[in-house]
Amino acid sequence: MGEKLLHAGTPEAVDKLVQDMLKTSPSPQVVTYLLQMVAYCGTGTSARQLLQKGAEINYGVIANSVHLNQKSISVLQALIDSGLDVNTPLKYQGDPLAIAIRYNKVDAVRLLLKSGARPRQNKGSDGNTTLGDAAVRGSPDIISMLIESGVEIKESRALELAARAGRKDNVLCLLEKGADVDEIPDTEWWYVSNKHKQEGLGSALHAAASQGHSEIVSLLIEKGANIYLEDSLGRTAFRRAVLGVHPYAAAVLSTAMLLGS
Repeated sequence: MGEKLLHAGTPEAVDKLVQDMLKTSPSPQVVTYLLQMVAYCGTGTSARQLLQKGAEINYGVIANSVHLNQKSISVLQALIDSGLDVNTPLKYQGDPLAIAIRYNKVDAVRLLLKSGARPRQNKGSDGNTTLGDAAVRGSPDIISMLIESGVEIKESRALELAARAGRKDNVLCLLEKGADVDEIPDTEWWYVSNKHKQEGLGSALHAAASQGHSEIVSLLIEKGANIYLEDSLGRTAFRRAVLGVHPYAAAVLSTAMLLGS
């Protein structure tokens, strides 16, 4: 049954298969299974019918509707209309909003925020804040939506994480939204990992230099980043670039130091 649904081809074909199966008076367990498959590759029409038949909105249904259904967010809308708590925790993945951000689902993020998702209260799926996750995995559109919904850039690590990940588009977006170019994370923040503490906590410039993202290094310097700022282990961005064996990033920083001397 599941294989038939997955290989049906189009959402419309999935709908037809669901209609045929509903004629057989399936058990509640089968109805829930059908909803999980529809969430993966079906439409809101079938989802609503299955929900009316008593299908359970479980983890698989929610996760599939948020990030696997490539055709439409109509299934997610159907779940919300049927009483889905958009802030419900989903095991290790955070919540529906965190999943949508993780997989860069712009329409799903927009719908969830419109439906009452509370990003300021939520953790992301990678142990970061939701804005931190968006900085790494999302898009400028998602970052903008989160900030417009009330998420604070300050102390989110968003700029530093975007720089670390090489996301120049998100670095630009965050700077335009007012991110502090020289902010350094505090070791007491719950979303600062032990690994990052051991590596040394620094600014976005430190993060970009340590990963060899020379274009982002140039951008941050252009935007006023302090090239002499030291990380929590007393190292400048130039030193981080040298230690990471990133000659291009190191060259950009050494040139900036020469010009600034």
